[in-house]
Amino acid sequence: MNARAFAIVLALLAAPALSKPRVLPPESVWPSGVPGGAELVKEESNAEDVWNVTTPTYQAFLPPKGKGNGAAMIIAPGGGFRLLSMAKSQKVAEWFVERGVAAFVLKYRLVTRLPGETPAAQRDRLNATMRSEDRGIRAAEDGIQALRLIRARAGQYGIDPQRIGVVGFSAGGHVAGMMALAPEPERPNLVGLIYGMPFLTPPPPLPPANLPLPPGTPKEPWLRPAPTPAPGALPPHFMVVAQDDTAVGNGFRDYYDALYAAGYRPEAHIYEKGGHGFVLKKQGLTSDYWIDEFYWWIQSRGFLKAPAAAKAFTDCKLDCPEMVPIAPGKFRMGADGGEEGRPEGPPHDVTIAKPFALGRFEVTNAQYERFIADTGRVPTKGCRSWDRKSNSVSEGADADFRKPGIGAGEGAPQIPVVCVSWRDAKAYVAWLAKKSGKPYRLPTEAEWEYAARAGSQDDYPWGKDPAAGCVWANTLDKRAIASGMLPAFQEKAGEPAHARCDDAQAGASPVGSYKPNAFGLYDMTGNIWEWTEDCYAAPYAPDVPTDGSAYQVNGECARRAVRGGSWMTVPFRNRPAWRGRDPEDQVSWIFGMRVARDLDAKGR
Repeated sequence: MNARAFAIVLALLAAPALSKPRVLPPESVWPSGVPGGAELVKEESNAEDVWNVTTPTYQAFLPPKGKGNGAAMIIAPGGGFRLLSMAKSQKVAEWFVERGVAAFVLKYRLVTRLPGETPAAQRDRLNATMRSEDRGIRAAEDGIQALRLIRARAGQYGIDPQRIGVVGFSAGGHVAGMMALAPEPERPNLVGLIYGMPFLTPPPPLPPANLPLPPGTPKEPWLRPAPTPAPGALPPHFMVVAQDDTAVGNGFRDYYDALYAAGYRPEAHIYEKGGHGFVLKKQGLTSDYWIDEFYWWIQSRGFLKAPAAAKAFTDCKLDCPEMVPIAPGKFRMGADGGEEGRPEGPPHDVTIAKPFALGRFEVTNAQYERFIADTGRVPTKGCRSWDRKSNSVSEGADADFRKPGIGAGEGAPQIPVVCVSWRDAKAYVAWLAKKSGKPYRLPTEAEWEYAARAGSQDDYPWGKDPAAGCVWANTLDKRAIASGMLPAFQEKAGEPAHARCDDAQAGASPVGSYKPNAFGLYDMTGNIWEWTEDCYAAPYAPDVPTDGSAYQVNGECARRAVRGGSWMTVPFRNRPAWRGRDPEDQVSWIFGMRVARDLDAKGR
């Protein structure tokens, strides 16, 4: 078999075509306005290219419903920051969609062509007056912001927010490379630099790929143990260049050398011929098949398959809740804004440094009843609940978790327990830890929000619209309003008073009645509020932990943080970022708990 026939066979081995993509309308990269304001220049285009882009967008190319594999690729076109080769990039997007990978074609800001200026004159002007990296500053900002939005809308697009790569061509390689060098939580999960790279001279200092080898490690490479990846290491790189590419060849090699010196081993394909700008052009060369090799590379890294869901477990047959292991990870905690006096920020990056487990469901009445029976603890009385006659919330002298008040399930076994204070919740997890011999506790705020988001950075885990959540959560909906239920607490101006959908429950629902989130957890949104370990402080304090641990204060804590909303909470307060604040001794017919447990490094 000759080389050309062999290449054809390899191409045929690529994943089979599915069907035409679902192409959505372009989305603004900066919904609140382009930083610094968009220039008053008319965007121009022809059948192949676009130039004078001042208002960046991205356009989704999605696989047919049910045909996607959850992976996604952002496509950053080339064009020297003077134009964007949009038609070529759309062909690349369609290629990925045929293989089940969602694609997002980025249209980033360019250097404006002056009135009457020819393309050649513009190129000469830029080469004489502006460095390449200076031309691409705004373009890189657009790429990073587009990734933020796509991750936040992952549920809407049917993709995994932690399986989003970026492929950049030529100047688009600068955009992709700068996205890889962004602050850690905002980096893509892998990058493809196709005859392009960060146009920085010299290449920037790079974080080390691996931790230092321990003292006494043999000097001989073949005797050394496998390196341990360092926290903050860059995402995996796939690099492509042809040796006859005079446009970026030297800079490409310099960037590769910088990666290698920092301990990285990028996948590099250096073809004999191909020139610059070949994209999907067939020239009868081995460089024609770079995209197939890229596809095989991402496949070999497991990018095309969702990580296997961790199996839930219990530590004892009767009394212990079902627990779901949660892997370490990174996310953006909090949100800009909030309610007056209740800011949800400032947003800050959090690294959940250690694995932990979280209750698959909220603690039920049946589970709490066994705790009461085993310990002889007297249930806390005086639970606050809604009184229809007075149309207000008041304490009932005899109200407790067995008689919690309107809508709370009257102690039914599979309804989540309510009318428990923070101190009751602490006593319950202490009993559970003693009974099981395992380190049970309440979750921290950071752990709770990380688990509730389950990879999403959007308003709700399912997107932006509370009306889309009735299959996911028991919140204040049409049915609750029709039953006479009033919104708990005040509404926020401009926000809906209730979700415009029907979740089939007017009050509290049995645990597990709705779809689980991406981590396999039920009822993280709605149903009942859940106590956390943290002492409440708003805004977030300057010394708020960023490793997933709880925020504590010296001395008495006036209020503890509660999370998640309830069946009668206005939608705005059912978002993962929203934070309740209540005294440790308060008992309410909409307050309950979910338990957490420490895991060791092996997830046990």
